Amino acid sequence: MNLSLSEIGRRRGALVERAHNERVEIGRLLDSQRKLIHMADASVSLAKFVATKKHLLVVAALAFAVSQPRRLLRWGIRAWRLDRFVRKARRFFGV
Repeated sequence: MNLSLSEIGRRRGALVERAHNERVEIGRLLDSQRKLIHMADASVSLAKFVATKKHLLVVAALAFAVSQPRRLLRWGIRAWRLDRFVRKARRFFGV
């Protein structure tokens, strides 16, 4: 089990080289997904902003309701149906 310093140095060099190659490969993979990652990051930032400024969301919903009540009613019905579907699916799958 006693390794010479040169053997330890050689192994360390090989591990450092391997880590560098893995970092380069991960960077290459992430570069191909840069737009998707940026969009997801922006979406999370927007969701956090809206969560802290709930009154702005209420004002926007009221403005939309006043300006286009029929569209709001259609979207409300769709949202209600989607909610019912999700609740049934969750009960069915036991989630």
